[in-house]
Parts: sequence; structure tokens; C-alpha cells
Amino acid sequence: MVSDKTISSWENNRSYPDIVMLISLSNSCKISLDELIKDRDMVKTIDRNLKLKKNYKVRVFSLLFIMVVLNMIKQNQKRANNNFQMIVKICT
Repeated sequence: MVSDKTISSWENNRSYPDIVMLISLSNSCKISLDELIKDRDMVKTIDRNLKLKKNYKVRVFSLLFIMVVLNMIKQNQKRANNNFQMIVKICT
């Protein structure tokens, strides 16, 4: 059986049914998988949400990458500044 909470999650696009569960539901309702999925536009919703998740992951990764690069630049600037100060002390 499927709990009310599980169905609510499906309806609110927080999660999606497992393929085994879909087969079981289609058998219980005596309808094809095609009818079960297409009648609720589930394929479109799943596809859209997967693309959004992928987009989100790419953006987060890109942001983290930029932060790491900026931190490396900052560290190199500090080293260059320290080296410059040492050279100034040696020369004076």
C-alpha cells in the first residue's frame, strides 16, 4: 500500500514514485502505465524538475569554483605583498 504522505509528496512534486510502485499502481487500477503517467502530466513535471535540479547543481558548483579561485587569488596577493615588504626591508 501507499501512504497518504507518500501520495501527497508525489502530488506536490517533492518526490516521485518508484517505477516498481508505478507498475503496481497501474496493475491495481487496471490501467496502463502510459495512461497513469500521461493523465497527470507526470513525465513533463519530472523532466522539468530534473532539469531544474541539474541547473541548480551546475550553478552551485560554479559558484563554489569561483569562490575557490577568488580565495587563491587573495592568498597569492597576500604572499606577493609580504614578499614585496621583505624586499623593501632588505633594500633599506
